[in-house]
Formats: sequence, C-alpha cells, structure tokens
Amino acid sequence: MFLLPVLPETAMTARAAAAAGRGAEFRRQVRDGRAQALSSRTGASGFRLRSQPASSVYLNGEWRGRCDEQGDFTLGDLPAGPYRLRVRKAGYLEASRVIRLPRPRSAILSLRLTRDPDPLAGRYQQGEDFRENRKHDEAIEAYSAVIEEGKANPRLQTQSLIGRARCYAAQGRLEEAFEDSQIASGTASAAGIEGQTVMANVLRSQGQYEEAADAYRKALRRAKDFSPEAHTGLGITLDELDQPEAALGHFRAAIRQDGDAQPILYYLLGNALTRLERNPEAIRAYERFLSTAPNSKLVPAVESLLENLKD
Repeated sequence: MFLLPVLPETAMTARAAAAAGRGAEFRRQVRDGRAQALSSRTGASGFRLRSQPASSVYLNGEWRGRCDEQGDFTLGDLPAGPYRLRVRKAGYLEASRVIRLPRPRSAILSLRLTRDPDPLAGRYQQGEDFRENRKHDEAIEAYSAVIEEGKANPRLQTQSLIGRARCYAAQGRLEEAFEDSQIASGTASAAGIEGQTVMANVLRSQGQYEEAADAYRKALRRAKDFSPEAHTGLGITLDELDQPEAALGHFRAAIRQDGDAQPILYYLLGNALTRLERNPEAIRAYERFLSTAPNSKLVPAVESLLENLKD
C-alpha cells in the first residue's frame, strides 16, 4: 500500500530544502503536509461509503480515515477521475474496487467485508494498525510472525514483507528494507508493484539515484502508469539528478492521480518550477500548497518563498 508514501518517507530533497533556506528543519517537517483538512473547491467531488464499523479506508493507497460506529464514511474535495478504493479491518478479508468520480451525491457505495478464516490475517492487520500509528517495532514483530508462519498464504506474506520494509526504512534500516522490498517486488501482483516502488524508495534514500529512477520506471510500467507514489519518487529522483523539467511531469501526474491527499506535492512542484525560473507557475503551486495544508509547519517558509517570488 501507499502510504503514503505514502509520500515516500524521505520525500524532501536536499535541493528542495535549500530552496526554502531551512535545510534539516525542512527534512524533519516533510510529513507535516500530510493528513491536513482539505479546503473546499469549486467542482470538487466525493463519495459516501458503507462498510464494517471502524474499518480503515484507503484511496490510491493513502489512508483516509475510518468508518464510524454505523459503518459510514464520507470523503469530499476530490477531483474527477478514477480512484482505487480499499477497505480493511482486522480479522476480515479486505475489499477493494476502482471507482470513478464524480458520483451521484445520493449514491452510497457498499463494500461489506467478510471474515477471514486465516488467523494470520488478524496478525497482519495488527501490523498495519501499528504502522499507521508509527509504532514500528510492534509492527515489525507482527509482520515477521506472518512472514515466518504464513507460507501457505503468499499474498499475506508479500504484503507483510512490504509493510516490514516500510517500517525498516522509517527506522533507517535501509539494507533490511531493501532485502524485503526486493523479495516482494518479485511477485506478479499489485503487491509486487508496490514492492518495486518501495525498493526504489530505498535506493533513493541510499543516494543511488540512477538505480532508483530505473526501479521507479519499472514500477510505473508494471502499474500501467498509475502509481502516485512511483510518480512522486521518480520526480524527486529526477530533481536530484538535476532534471527539474522531467521532474515536473511526474509531480503533476502524482497530483492528478492522488487528488490533494499529499499537499507536499505542490511544494515540490513549486520548487522545481522555481529552479526553472517559471515564477508565475511556482507561485500558483505554492499557493495551492498553502490552501491544502494550512496548518503545516512549512507554511511560514512557503510564505517567505512567495514573498520573494512576488518581489
């Protein structure tokens, strides 16, 4: 799944940080553009979902919240287009489908979950819950149990390898993260595509930019170009390789595919445009970041950037 990452864990590039003049402080704050309340937009759409109470809802791999006590969930402020919706809960088989927005406002999408007879499924879901709450040690323990005991369930094994790889990466244990993600990438499934993307994230974190770019491109080919996480990672990597023009296309693709789930994308887009001296476009990108992440710790620096660009 994409957490995102999922803006990727190390999404802020050194060059992007330097552009804002904040260096390490910016890198520490990269996550703060996530999970912010989105502002209302003219023409925006959304959907209403009904599933199991307290089940987790993901859109394009990004966690968006949980169903309430009645199993209802509502999400708005999304641009038109296709989205991958996934719903899961510990002890149940997850359900997923592709939806297309806009949908009629009165329509309720039903995704009922069924009990998973495999006891390891609950252990995997525990790992996912721990990771969502950044309890990486506990998540690694849960994932490891599934990997060791779940030989009869390769799907769960692969998903657990990916989850554990993301935890290892968050802890800076990059060699272990690479090993798990490389194994997961070898499966011919959607999870294999995610594994390929996580492996590319790790390569980028290690400074192996050419290898990371190749891995992201392979993930996008396998995903038929639909992977916000891979587009984001490739954009960051190309920016590090001093190819801001090429990076722009991937940042914009990620925004198209992910709506406003990752406001930091507008910040990265603004940085690339600034490097290319396309200041009016950069101003629009930074202003979009401010409107979609008004509570981010990056706001003061972005406001300073805007002031400089408008002088």
